[in-house]
Amino acid sequence: ALGDIAFDTEDYGSAETIYNRANQLAIALQRSSPDYESDRTPYVTHDRLGLIAVKRGDFASASEHFEASARLARTLSQRDPRNARLQRDIQITHLQLARVQALQGQRQQALESLQQAMQLASALSELDPANLDFQADRARAQIATALLNSQADWTERLISLEGWQLV
Repeated sequence: ALGDIAFDTEDYGSAETIYNRANQLAIALQRSSPDYESDRTPYVTHDRLGLIAVKRGDFASASEHFEASARLARTLSQRDPRNARLQRDIQITHLQLARVQALQGQRQQALESLQQAMQLASALSELDPANLDFQADRARAQIATALLNSQADWTERLISLEGWQLV
């Protein structure tokens, strides 16, 4: 919560410190007593650290954090494959990766990440059609894919696309 407050008030230095500390504590807690929430904390902290890196224009670091976040989300999902929240975590991470890839001019990689996000978002929205978050996720992936598939100023359009910070 404190990291989110610092992030929301654009105090990225404090947010980074808080998220790194939360990650360290979660890892220590996992070693002594594994449970779902402490397990999910490293996923969330890497996601947030990736968002901070994007804000700073450090896309290489952002990619590293989002890729770590994706690995952690997949591991958690394998333990509980019917958990929609964990499936959504993976989907969101693919959207975040696509954004960073697009900002780096890696159009093909961004399209591949969006394809993965779209597949998960479609499966989740079919699983629970009344869930507006799932529907919005699918729409974001569709819009981002359409922007990347258009030939005109797709990077600038993606930069301005709201809703990338999803977690």
